[in-house]
Amino acid sequence: PSDSELKSLWESSKDKYLTPVKYELSTKFIRTTAPVADESEFIQFYEENRGNYRNADDKILAYDDVKNAVRMDFSLKNAKKIALEEYLKIKKGDKNATDKMQVSVGDVDFPLDQIISAKIGDVIKPFAYKDGYLIVRLDGVEQAKPKDFEAAKDDVRSVFKENEAKKILENRAKEALNNFKGKDVGYVSKDA
Repeated sequence: PSDSELKSLWESSKDKYLTPVKYELSTKFIRTTAPVADESEFIQFYEENRGNYRNADDKILAYDDVKNAVRMDFSLKNAKKIALEEYLKIKKGDKNATDKMQVSVGDVDFPLDQIISAKIGDVIKPFAYKDGYLIVRLDGVEQAKPKDFEAAKDDVRSVFKENEAKKILENRAKEALNNFKGKDVGYVSKDA
């Protein structure tokens, strides 16, 4: 299709080609670290949470079989504790979330559930993110707006091709219907 054909289609339906909603965030990331504990603490943690370590047959696994998973969960628990302490400091204003981040609706690796419902200035409780916990303050929201022609060109081209393919298919169906020669088979029912 020519640019003029694409531009006329884009102009007739600009509101269908929108930029994603973007969220401006201030963040503080708390990374999990290698646990500094002795074996007895890991065993105690395992005993408190042994129901979480099951095999495919839903039987509880022995400590020796899940030692690495227990260590990882232990370090996640400690990171969460630190993250909650930092969250309270940020929420009270004693500390700042200094890292900046921008996420868009549709970013599959970022959980937006809590951010979408938050108000500007809200500090969101720490949530698991990558290999640690992330504390987020919502600084701003950039609402969706129509893309300019150059940004929407690829999307418009695919819609144009789809529309043209439908037209061609409909024309072929009409031509085939005009040339259709069928045979009257009489009455047809599900029993016959």
